[in-house]
Amino acid sequence: MQALMAEVLRLVETDPAAAEALCAEALALAPDSSDAHAGRGYVAFRRGDKRAAAAAYARAVELEPGDAMLHANLAANLAGAGERAPALTAFTRALTLQPDLPFALLERGVLLVDLERDAEGVADLEAGLRQDPQDRRGLDALARARDRLGEHVAAAEAHRRLAALEPASPAHRCNAAISLLRAERRDEALRAAEQGVALGPGLAAAWVTRALARAERGDLHGAAQDLAQALALDPASEHARETLATVNAALAAVPTPPPSPPDAAAREEARRLAAEAMRLRQDDAAAFALCERALALAPDVGEAWAARGYLHYSRGEHVDAVPDYAQAARLDPGRKVYRHNLGVNLAKAGDHAGALAAFDHALALAPDDKDVHVQRVLSLQALGRDEAAAAGLDELLRRWPTDVDAATTLGLLRFKRGEHAAAVEAYGLASRLRPDDAMHLVNRAVNLLELGRLEQALGDCERALALSPRLASAWRVRGEVRLRAGAVASAIADLERSLELRADPLTQRLLDEARARLGR
Repeated sequence: MQALMAEVLRLVETDPAAAEALCAEALALAPDSSDAHAGRGYVAFRRGDKRAAAAAYARAVELEPGDAMLHANLAANLAGAGERAPALTAFTRALTLQPDLPFALLERGVLLVDLERDAEGVADLEAGLRQDPQDRRGLDALARARDRLGEHVAAAEAHRRLAALEPASPAHRCNAAISLLRAERRDEALRAAEQGVALGPGLAAAWVTRALARAERGDLHGAAQDLAQALALDPASEHARETLATVNAALAAVPTPPPSPPDAAAREEARRLAAEAMRLRQDDAAAFALCERALALAPDVGEAWAARGYLHYSRGEHVDAVPDYAQAARLDPGRKVYRHNLGVNLAKAGDHAGALAAFDHALALAPDDKDVHVQRVLSLQALGRDEAAAAGLDELLRRWPTDVDAATTLGLLRFKRGEHAAAVEAYGLASRLRPDDAMHLVNRAVNLLELGRLEQALGDCERALALSPRLASAWRVRGEVRLRAGAVASAIADLERSLELRADPLTQRLLDEARARLGR
């Protein structure tokens, strides 16, 4: 039955109808199998039929009442079907059986917050998030509950945690700004709102949020400009229209001339301060202070945003570096380096799709920049687009035929795709470019072995060992080549030597196979 259910879980991703049929088959064989009913519940859940899923899980619970996860799955589907009271009861049963079950804690917490039982919900959510700190639904519910409880700083922290998980999303920055405004932390609110606008310049809500933050700090003209931008993006936004009316009324009550744009001298001073910040980057506090002065003088100077972005990058704060580099790129759209650095920080923050877009933009500005080509390939690899990455590496090697790292990476990609002849060629190029690196020879030998070219594979291993006699992988591959060639005693000696240098399960398996052949 377990094997049958494993097949159901596999099929539900690609062929839900076949998974449903398999569950029916399982139930025909064993109508009292809780696993089979749970499998049917999961299939129904995946197709969006929460009521059918709840019914199936309810039957599974009847058959296996001591299984906390079954109670939790029943509860989640009841909640999804709008049956909140029985869902709450089922979650409570699950947590009675297993008090530290993260899924039940988080889902019950979300349900309690939806019911506006915020204090109870916060207790569950905090307990669940201690075990699963990256649960997005839990963090979102926690932020809503904290705000309603008046704990606005804690709500902003939950939004920041969401922003760290989804660094390209402007909504989390904007929500953090709103919570900070409620907590009267105006400067922090404005910074968060600015990051929201930098990440979502086409999102009217981001401009409205920054307008609110600017208005709270007394910058009514700036708020009015932001609200005009919001209405240009979304003319139907009543919130933007009403807020603009309020701001205009305040401006009329205190007529002051709008601030003049920074003049050439202010921009030049901002650039000087940004350059000084870069020189002082080891002194974080002083360097950041210089960037803030530069941005206050001339917020339209890209160098100031880029300098602050670099300071964040140098501290490993890639999520915070992203909006600064994005703003620098918008202000100076012809500067390739800003797009490149934006891509690097997006990649380090985990947003590989955003990074790829940034690198493509950088290449449009500087098509002959090898570093950007390399970074683009790495993004393609991270996205699992191996064939596109391989094509990018082919292009790299066509244009820069002496790039050994490109040759090595191409060899690995070709090996992963089972294209061993192409991998042999790539590793051969890497070895010619860097003849003192034994690993290129070992990697080529692995692919020669896959092609059955044992004599050539053995030769590569011999040359690798001459270069690096203590390279465990060279001994292992030579042992595998010899084992394939029937030289079992020699293979055993090689594999034993490899294990002396480095413990490795694959080497041990090969050694066990070789010893079995000799009857040892």
